Amino acid sequence: MKMKWTGMTAAALALSLVGANVASAEENDTQAFKKMLTETGIEKGIPPEVLKAIAYKENGGFNHFNEEGQPVISDDGGIGLMQLTFTADEIERYDIDMDRIANDVDYHIEQAADHLLRKKALNLPIVNDGEPRDLESWYFAVMAYNGLSQINDPNTNDDAYQEDVYDYIRNNSVIPVGETPELEINYGDTEEDRLIMSFPDRDYTWPTETPSMQLATNGSSVYTFHEHEGFDTSNVRSEVGGEVIASLNHYTPLEITAGPFEAAGEANHYVFYKVKGNFGEGYIASSNLQYGNDLTIFSDLSPGEFETAVAYLQQRDVINGYEDGTYKPFNVLQRRHAAALIVRALGLEMPEDYEVTSPDLTPETPGYKDLAIMEYHGIMGRGGQMNAQAPLNRSQMASMLNRSFEAVYEMPEEDLKIKDIATDDLIYDDIAVIVHNGITNADENTAFNPWNSVTRGQYALFFERSIRLMEENVE
Repeated sequence: MKMKWTGMTAAALALSLVGANVASAEENDTQAFKKMLTETGIEKGIPPEVLKAIAYKENGGFNHFNEEGQPVISDDGGIGLMQLTFTADEIERYDIDMDRIANDVDYHIEQAADHLLRKKALNLPIVNDGEPRDLESWYFAVMAYNGLSQINDPNTNDDAYQEDVYDYIRNNSVIPVGETPELEINYGDTEEDRLIMSFPDRDYTWPTETPSMQLATNGSSVYTFHEHEGFDTSNVRSEVGGEVIASLNHYTPLEITAGPFEAAGEANHYVFYKVKGNFGEGYIASSNLQYGNDLTIFSDLSPGEFETAVAYLQQRDVINGYEDGTYKPFNVLQRRHAAALIVRALGLEMPEDYEVTSPDLTPETPGYKDLAIMEYHGIMGRGGQMNAQAPLNRSQMASMLNRSFEAVYEMPEEDLKIKDIATDDLIYDDIAVIVHNGITNADENTAFNPWNSVTRGQYALFFERSIRLMEENVE
């Protein structure tokens, strides 16, 4: 933080602090300092990733003391780990103890956090909805921490202070924070104001909302996910930095049971949490986690495709299990349950005055409303029997998915060879489409088994793959 000192000069302050610190010098301790930054962030509701990145930017590491054991003081009077300076008015108004700023690292970090909070409370633009947990929402506060001068204008300076801080978050905390969009920035007309930024636009929408995973607490529902290129699993370790004991698919549901624990190394700003799940217990890096939507860790799902498909759908409020904490993946799926998933996932509705035509569909039928909506949209029934509680077979499943996701699926350009389906079969077209789109596997050597009943686990897989295609198509 580079700010002009008023009252005592920066040089005089530096000399006084050096003299005061000689007898109470401490050694730098990267792990201890990172832990203090994390704990302070948690206490004050500031993403620890932000505080660590500021410290790293300010002095190139986590150094509060120099080789002589004295506080690091820059030429312009910036003190210690967070390079703090304050005006005489700030010292008096906020009752800041400058000797403790120099000698007490815990107090130093606390005051830096308070200073950042004061900056966030200024009349600065709001990013997205200003949610404190989201890393993007601190952008302008971080800018103001260093100063709203022209040198920090990201439109003209790629090395603006806050841009460097966010690059450290991306690289050192290993989090894909959204890139800064184009900002509208004005400057004053007077000589005093011509280098100071002002912002006519008070609201900005970043392309992402990235929650801090270092603000998670014990008992938090989380799931595995990251965007590290070349990896589609997340490693769980025996201890912090220990050996890998499991590699979990994306969307594996977990519960945090302890932590956070700092990763070793000056450049590693992520933390580890102890977690439990169907794989067992272990430690996983915060960069491999996302917050879950109260995900249930179903006791009868083993780590693998079924578990992650169910968690993916559960995260989107599409699917649920039984009250006893099981999902029962091998139970046959009823037609009414298949309908309910499609209605929830696609947000389907029907007019209040719609009159159903299926002769066996009445208000007393289990799942009536979902089935009526499906009939209205032409996905099920179509004037015939609805058979609400009958098992859904694989051929029917293919037809339902095609009607539901016809705008998403890609049509095959040539006939596909499927072991037990001829190209002139009435059911061929629907099955060929879901095979072509990778929703299910079938080829000249692998049967589709169209008349077999669909299980709850199988349908979760087929449906998850379809929803993923839909979401990718939207993006």
